[in-house]
Amino acid sequence: MQDRCGLGGYNTRYEYEKGKFVIISDEEIEHIPIKTSKSIDILRFIDAGEIEPIYYDRSYYLEHVEGGERAYALLRETMKAAGKVALSKIIFKDKEHIAILRVFHDIIMLRQQRIHPRNRTRKAFSRQV
Repeated sequence: MQDRCGLGGYNTRYEYEKGKFVIISDEEIEHIPIKTSKSIDILRFIDAGEIEPIYYDRSYYLEHVEGGERAYALLRETMKAAGKVALSKIIFKDKEHIAILRVFHDIIMLRQQRIHPRNRTRKAFSRQV
């Protein structure tokens, strides 16, 4: 449950016993380590044109792990045949990120996405030129 406490910001409080709460600040929540995973969670498949290139950040080439050859090939061939990309969630450097999986020359490429692009508006850019 979130509420406004007298601590200068929004905080989350959790009831650990009836009528007893512990208050956790947003800063404390940010420093809680995320459970790491060696997997990529596919959220859904979408058309590649639904994503503006301005949101692309870094690209990585993926290869299968030992024993995962068939799953890798199935995913690759299914995405190629359907003409879709996979919207996915990954944990990288202890942070959760949104990424796109796409097929590029028979290799699955992971493209990390920017949630809030660090780009300037056209108006702000034109003032500096």
